[in-house]
Amino acid sequence: MPVNRPSHKGWGNRYAQVVTTSGCGVTIHLAGQTAAPMPGSDEPDNDLSLMGCREQTSTILARIDRLLAQNGATKADLVRAWVFLHDPVDVDAANEAWDKWMNQEGRLPARTCLVASPQGHTPHSRVEITVDAFIAEDMDINVRGSGVLRCCCLKLRKKMKN
Repeated sequence: MPVNRPSHKGWGNRYAQVVTTSGCGVTIHLAGQTAAPMPGSDEPDNDLSLMGCREQTSTILARIDRLLAQNGATKADLVRAWVFLHDPVDVDAANEAWDKWMNQEGRLPARTCLVASPQGHTPHSRVEITVDAFIAEDMDINVRGSGVLRCCCLKLRKKMKN
């Protein structure tokens, strides 16, 4: 199984305690996303000073959906997420937006939520989210030994270049 998310009772529907990936596939690393429009995009010019944490988080998660889709992935492919808040008072609002967006039991990423200094960040940004996703390559063979695995991965790399 290329992506494994062992079940841990009591952790709820917010995150998985452990996520492992193996085999051939594509890993997608998104840079930290804030609710500010991406340079050169057609996104609306949000006034972050008027947006609460819940609204900023929802805006970020919608962008993450779009960026994942542009790379052939969905939130079901997420394996890791980092949520950086600038104020601990925003934890509940960020979690409410996350929980509404994630709503998929059993396909949860490992997640860390931290309070970080806003120094150097986008002005009025209350939250920043970074995610990693893994899209497993479908394999219909039984992989035994590194020679076969290496061959599968080389085929995948060639496929990605085309």
